[in-house]
Amino acid sequence: MRRAGPFTPLTALARRQSLEAVLAGGRDDIPVFAYGSLVWDAEYLKFDCAPALLPGYRRAFCVWTAHARGTPAMPGLGLGLYPDAAAQCGGMVIRLTASAHRGVLEKLWEREMWTGVYDPGWVTIETNEGATTALTFIVNQKHPQFSGDLTPVETARHIAVAEGVFGTCREYFYRTERALRDLPGAADEFEQLGSLVRREAARMSGSVPSG
Repeated sequence: MRRAGPFTPLTALARRQSLEAVLAGGRDDIPVFAYGSLVWDAEYLKFDCAPALLPGYRRAFCVWTAHARGTPAMPGLGLGLYPDAAAQCGGMVIRLTASAHRGVLEKLWEREMWTGVYDPGWVTIETNEGATTALTFIVNQKHPQFSGDLTPVETARHIAVAEGVFGTCREYFYRTERALRDLPGAADEFEQLGSLVRREAARMSGSVPSG
């Protein structure tokens, strides 16, 4: 059985320094590109949202979760984003207002930057209003929480079986799948993996999950 974690959290100082580095540019607006659970599980972020497309990056279930949606003995998998010139990633741009963004970003950093598996960075996204830069969280491929290259069946098995303090990993998968279903460039990549996840979940339980 594969083991992953537990993973060492960043210190409060390191987390704060990371946020200060992002804010050092002095921008009044902070657009955030959401590509995973931020689309459906962060109500404090939902000021002004719109579909967006990020060229040159791929979204994948490549981040071990050994607490929230899994355990060290059976880790789940969360989404990460990494460069791929041939890919594009559909998601949502969340525009934070100048008066609210500092407090909201502190909450966001507590969530996304709990460990060092993500590197916050600025990317160019495409929206209905044209191209713009946005903040997003890119996976650190040198971090031990990065799963590396798993086969689709291995990925599906971890998603179907793992469970942590926040619930099952397959619930995370299904909710993200539904949230991204109507966004441009987001649905196709879940189709094959979704079939495998449902097959593994059915094999485990003896019935097909509703998804």
